[in-house]
Amino acid sequence: MFALAALGLWASLVPQVTYSSASSGEPDGGVLVAWPGWSVQQDLGSLHGTVGSFRIWASTAPSAFRDATLSASLIDASTREAVRQSLVRVSRSYIPARHTLMFPGYVVPSGQRLILQIGVDECEKCHVIYRLANPEAGHSNVRLNGVPDSGSGPLAFTHMETGSGLRAALVGDASSRIRLALAVASGMLAMLAHHRVMAWLGRVGNASWRVVLRLPAAARRLSKPDASMPSEGRPSGFSRLLATPWYPWLAAAAPILHFLVSNPLHFAAVEAVLPLAATLAVVTCIVVGLRLALKDWHRSAAASAAVVVVVFGYGHVESVIAGKVDDRTLFGVAVVLASLAVVLIARCGAGVGRWTPFLNLMTAVLLAFPAVGLIAEATAAGSQETPNQAVGTQDITSHLLPSELPGAHGKRPDIYYIILDSYNRNDALVDLFGFDNTDFIRELEDRGFYVASKATSNYIYTIQSTASILNLQYLDNLGHRVPRTLDDLVNIAQSHAIAAILKDLGYTYIHLESGYNSTDVSPLADQTVSFTPSGTLVRTGVDLRSRTVADSSALLLSSRFIGRLVRTTALWPVLGEQFLMGSTEPYEWWSPGRVIQMFDYLSSPVEVEGPRFVFAHIVKPHSPATFDKHGNQFDDHQGFEDYHDPSVPSAYVGQLIYVNKLVLDMIDELLQKHSEPPVIVIAGDHGHDISRNHRHSILSAFHLPYGGTDDLYPSISSVNHFRYILDFYFDLGLGLLDDRLFWYSGERGDFRK
Repeated sequence: MFALAALGLWASLVPQVTYSSASSGEPDGGVLVAWPGWSVQQDLGSLHGTVGSFRIWASTAPSAFRDATLSASLIDASTREAVRQSLVRVSRSYIPARHTLMFPGYVVPSGQRLILQIGVDECEKCHVIYRLANPEAGHSNVRLNGVPDSGSGPLAFTHMETGSGLRAALVGDASSRIRLALAVASGMLAMLAHHRVMAWLGRVGNASWRVVLRLPAAARRLSKPDASMPSEGRPSGFSRLLATPWYPWLAAAAPILHFLVSNPLHFAAVEAVLPLAATLAVVTCIVVGLRLALKDWHRSAAASAAVVVVVFGYGHVESVIAGKVDDRTLFGVAVVLASLAVVLIARCGAGVGRWTPFLNLMTAVLLAFPAVGLIAEATAAGSQETPNQAVGTQDITSHLLPSELPGAHGKRPDIYYIILDSYNRNDALVDLFGFDNTDFIRELEDRGFYVASKATSNYIYTIQSTASILNLQYLDNLGHRVPRTLDDLVNIAQSHAIAAILKDLGYTYIHLESGYNSTDVSPLADQTVSFTPSGTLVRTGVDLRSRTVADSSALLLSSRFIGRLVRTTALWPVLGEQFLMGSTEPYEWWSPGRVIQMFDYLSSPVEVEGPRFVFAHIVKPHSPATFDKHGNQFDDHQGFEDYHDPSVPSAYVGQLIYVNKLVLDMIDELLQKHSEPPVIVIAGDHGHDISRNHRHSILSAFHLPYGGTDDLYPSISSVNHFRYILDFYFDLGLGLLDDRLFWYSGERGDFRK
């Protein structure tokens, strides 16, 4: 009992935990009063590594009619520039209570000194009360509006850091230190409870050495049948196969394949090859190792399967309890349960083997479901009659142009097509959130844009919408390229008519990877731009065949699938998110790093000969809200919560406000750097609202020089964007389609009539 308790406590010190790494001192009785419009500044002393969150003690006056919103900034002491901003809501109370300031992670450069500045974010009638602390080394008195306060100490604050529970215990986190002490004590008690422990350890050491010496002979015996079973009682044929314990490998493969089948639009099948092979190899090592220890295949297989179930079931249990149990506690319990299962199975006799046929059949059935799905997809892809890998302009554009393209006459302006995912138009934002986006619309119009006030998307999901938009036609009217499956939708979105037409007109096609399957790559692109932690990477001059081979190799070595899979297992608390992102591995589609790099690239793309066509699908302001309105970043797939910033009605709106700033900055750079005005189209692919009210309502803004906006109309839909543009600038005679709206399920892939 003591041994299991020690094991659980030690395991609870492995996962990451938030703990106090720096403090101004414990809050004392002193307080500081700040009135509306006033701010307090506190030197943070010597902080190193990543700065994330702080605890402060504050409250509004009890007589206030509501809670107050405080704005907090991390200020560079030398430049006086804010490096991070955040907001916190403080409650009314006679005594200042503890609140947490959440800043997106900021890596402090060597030698930089930071100041924490806090002020009332909006006009309030009552003052805010802050607790002071008994001063510790490195923290001067707090300043009020830049003037040192006469109080006895600095502002009471605590810097919170994230790391393993063991590191937290060594730093001095009380909870982790108690866990460590209990783990050590339980381990000692377990040793003392058994007077023959030391002798047993000696025997184990001697036995282990003998095992090492006998490994060659043991390896030769592994393949021999169990001598304890009479030869006449041994199963044969199918019965023997069914009685062989191969279910641990099936139990390990089933959740990996199920995860792959459940995310067909985010991962290619080849991405699962390496994690599947590695998992099966690890299971093999565990089974063989336990076989050497237990001298029985059935018990070693059962114990290995128990470990597999705990590892892959951890994430599902964690999602069910939804944070009600501390992650360290849950991880410790999981380790204890796995260990207990192994011990109990090791103590069982030959009866474990009776369960082998049942476990084999059960795991085979579990594996069959995702396997059938993968086989069905592979069969459908192999039997396609639609030309998913289109080879030329005529093949791709046959549904639009019956003959070859006419030559381009006159000016060929640079063209930028930027899709902002889930961007609603203004009237929808007012109805949904009470947020008026008129200021942004006016800024666009001041820069020469036409903003369609009643613009719509034709479809309600990205995969359908982008396939239709980029091919200038409704999905059921694409001729021989009418999609039959979701894979078809991806293929026609990647090999699309806009690129084929513009390339034939002499344009260089620059494709920005989106991180989303249907728009992540394009085999037609002359340049493909990737966005990674190590910076922007540009690939050029690759033909379709070698491009496919290169992409397959990259997908095989990709850690995207591994990272998302590990999140669902017991390995996630141990490995942590930082372990999963390589410096050259592309950012996830939701990552704020990807968005910043995409806008930076759009502001100053690489120079090319002749006109360029730049296509960018930016998956923002689509949830998760990894930006707030200040531009703070939350580099996690969950994003900011709605209550992060009380000054906006939702985290979606906060992110939209910052995206607006990025868009305007990008437009200013583009217009300034082009000697000839470019064509710029900025549009949503569908709305944010999942209901029928505003799902089709999207932002559509057009910068069309030389009088291109004269015949645009307020209710233009997505399918007509480039039909209009190509007709105006190149006289292709495509004409406009009726603006139709469709409401299909996101699983719809077959659009044959």
